[in-house]
Amino acid sequence: MGCERAAWAEAAGHGCWHLRAVKKMLANVEGLIEQGYTRAWATTFRYGDRWTWEGHRRAVRLPVGPIIRCRGAEPVVWAGDGSEEWPVVLRRRSGGLGVVMMCVTKCPGLLLEYPEPVRQALRDIAAEYTGVRVAARVGPLSNVSIYLYSDGHLLVMNHNSYSLVIEVDYRKARFSGKPRVVGGQAKLGELAEEMFLLELPGRSYGIIECA
Repeated sequence: MGCERAAWAEAAGHGCWHLRAVKKMLANVEGLIEQGYTRAWATTFRYGDRWTWEGHRRAVRLPVGPIIRCRGAEPVVWAGDGSEEWPVVLRRRSGGLGVVMMCVTKCPGLLLEYPEPVRQALRDIAAEYTGVRVAARVGPLSNVSIYLYSDGHLLVMNHNSYSLVIEVDYRKARFSGKPRVVGGQAKLGELAEEMFLLELPGRSYGIIECA
């Protein structure tokens, strides 16, 4: 219950600012129409076919909101309390502009308290732009650093005790050459014509050159 108190204490002093910022963003993006604002406590989260129930082992509820319902937005992650569900991560395109609305928490440090499907959804969205996708293999994923440089180098650091597999898309990452390991303990593997796999042992790093 500690995370609940911390979340609400943090929101109490800045909640009005958060609502104003969201309203301003909605007003500036053509086609987004506000339908309602609420706050809620969630015990279930759903991303695609991944579903988690946070209250089955310990009594915990996680704050979400403001809940934004707007026309034309695609829900990515749903949160619920067992009787109702609300979209808490949404996407909307207006012309050439893509907008991602994350209504889980505005405090990045609190994301560690949320279940893995929520965080994986954000990683997958980021991967669409960077071309580098990482997913959990055992338990929640954290303690991973990824640096993508414009000169064709990729640096990945795995601070966990277990190994990771990372997918890299040549086109989205804007790499022009074949990848090769120039530092660290990473292993390369081909996945498809425009993609390769990067396997990183626990507590190691890898430097990949694709220039």
